[in-house]
Amino acid sequence: MRRLSMVFFIVCTALIVLAHSAPAPAQQWKVSKTGEGITAYSRISGESSIHEFKAIAIVDAKLEVVAQVIRDVPNFHKWMAYCKKGEIIQKFDENNMIVHILMDFPMVNDRDLVVKADTVYDLTKARGLVKLSQIKNTTVPVPPGVVRMPEFSGSYRFEFITREKTGVVFSYRANPGGIIPAFVTNLFSKRLLFDTVRNLKTSMVRMESYKTAAAKSSDRALFENVLGNREKVRNVIKARMKEYYRDHLSIDKLLRYDIVIDEFLTGDAGRLTEIVFLSQGSRPRLAEAARGALDLIMKTATKDGKSDPAITGDQALINRLIDGPKPGESCVYDTVMEKIKGSLKNEYK
Repeated sequence: MRRLSMVFFIVCTALIVLAHSAPAPAQQWKVSKTGEGITAYSRISGESSIHEFKAIAIVDAKLEVVAQVIRDVPNFHKWMAYCKKGEIIQKFDENNMIVHILMDFPMVNDRDLVVKADTVYDLTKARGLVKLSQIKNTTVPVPPGVVRMPEFSGSYRFEFITREKTGVVFSYRANPGGIIPAFVTNLFSKRLLFDTVRNLKTSMVRMESYKTAAAKSSDRALFENVLGNREKVRNVIKARMKEYYRDHLSIDKLLRYDIVIDEFLTGDAGRLTEIVFLSQGSRPRLAEAARGALDLIMKTATKDGKSDPAITGDQALINRLIDGPKPGESCVYDTVMEKIKGSLKNEYK
């Protein structure tokens, strides 16, 4: 009866959305759901009407703790929404493996897939990336009554915010197969990814077993080697800022002072680093962080440590920091220094 009801629902839904089901041109990411410190996005992916999704959040855990959770395939069912079972089929090393995942979808047959998980660390940006690639030609049998998903791709990205906070970005695109309309697939996928990130954020990274394993892991020494060194941290922040802001000279000048690095890392719990990460290239969020950078220039460079709203709110300066100076323009840092010349601390002149 459950299967028949679902078939009837699918047929009716397909008729309703038929006129809207044609593939649309490629789009930018659009916010699809927010809450609990998580922002989920969706976008049209190529020529398909099945969307691509991503969810981002800041979790209160060290990088190596997040890495331990992601590696623990047998316990995927504890936090990956609708995951019934995770199994390692072949393990090349702790960062590269082939896994089989069984999904318990509501009202339709269960789905499964076989993926290759490859993890790469970029220590210049204190970042890890797990790329998930579907394996179609596999000897792993399809369990009875289960439909193998015809298309899947995804990734986990986790990166340094402060030593006690990690930014995560989970993204994926999946075609569950069968006769499920794209409209239904998109609604389901949006919820699945949001719930998965929420479970990671609110439950898994808080478990003592992962914290204990992380403290003994090779990851800890790897990350401490970078994040325990001020100059390496300075270079990490520079590299990450330069991904989003084209006024690279201003970034170099702003981040040369230790007091500024401290503000990025510990000031208001690393708020500027969080804003830049959470922006994911969104101009309004980049502008918010740019205003913070301008405020930081003012506070650290002036004798009284005060800011000036006329400068921090100057849209032309904000745009120049994001887009880079035009020919003949000074970098934003030098422009601000010129504006506050009479108020400069000696060491900043």
